[in-house]
Amino acid sequence: MMSLIHSAEAAGVNVKLYLRDVLQRIATETDVTKLLPHAWKENFEAEVEGRRKEIIEKLVADQHGA
Repeated sequence: MMSLIHSAEAAGVNVKLYLRDVLQRIATETDVTKLLPHAWKENFEAEVEGRRKEIIEKLVADQHGA
């Protein structure tokens, strides 16, 4: 686990986002090499960051609208 975390840090990815996403994808991803930190960054990071940004924007909008 520590090796995976250090690899993610070396790849420059957010470790918490990476681990959460990999744990969700691992059951359905047929090419597990895409889940390694450097490959994940290329294949999934933009999608995950986009979803994260949408959620944060919605939370902020909900707080201002409340």
